[in-house]
Amino acid sequence: MKTKKITMKKKTFYALFIAVLFPGFLIAQTNNWTGASSSYWNNAGNWSLGHVPTSSENVNIPSSANNPRIQLGNAVCNNLTIGAGRAIKLYGKTLTLDGDLNVYGEVRLLANTSVLNVIGDVSMQTGSTALVTAGQAKINAYGDWFFNSGSNANFNDGFVDFKGSGIASIICNSNNASFYKIRIYKTVTFSDYSSSDLFINNFTFISAGCTFDSDANEDIHIKGNFNYYGNFDFT
Repeated sequence: MKTKKITMKKKTFYALFIAVLFPGFLIAQTNNWTGASSSYWNNAGNWSLGHVPTSSENVNIPSSANNPRIQLGNAVCNNLTIGAGRAIKLYGKTLTLDGDLNVYGEVRLLANTSVLNVIGDVSMQTGSTALVTAGQAKINAYGDWFFNSGSNANFNDGFVDFKGSGIASIICNSNNASFYKIRIYKTVTFSDYSSSDLFINNFTFISAGCTFDSDANEDIHIKGNFNYYGNFDFT
């Protein structure tokens, strides 16, 4: 018995040591959407862990559930995965992801004050779509953006704003995906990992001191207004 107690104390000490010095080694919990009580994100009864997700929890919206509405208040999580046939619906509130966004279903921004902040990467996966019904709605993308093969995400309104520090890449491997309006507030590169042309269908803005360039063999198609106060190089 004495040996077991010492062993447990050592294990506890090592676990705490790792948690403090290497927090990235800890695996985030997943709080699955069930939609058991309603369609409102902020209802604790709709979640597998019995509470509304925290910023450290990953969220999965499975294909078998209903579509969550973010309407009663702002929301947070770490990584968010939207399953095929499902949609996340923002009605004038803000959803902030401290991690990545993976979309196999649909993103819907349904009011001018709808904001989706993604600190990690945005991946529009096979079968993904987008619906934006408000011109001032926006996605703030702080990492890389992927239009993966089979994505059908053609944004029809609203802004995608590239923000934060460092260099972000746009990788387009879908011939049926596009931006509507983008604004560049950092350095953004159309990556040579792309295999499809990039389409921006309404508005492109480059802020002062920022750069939009291309390393890809594919073309960039810019329609509508092109306002630049920074730099661009598509050669």
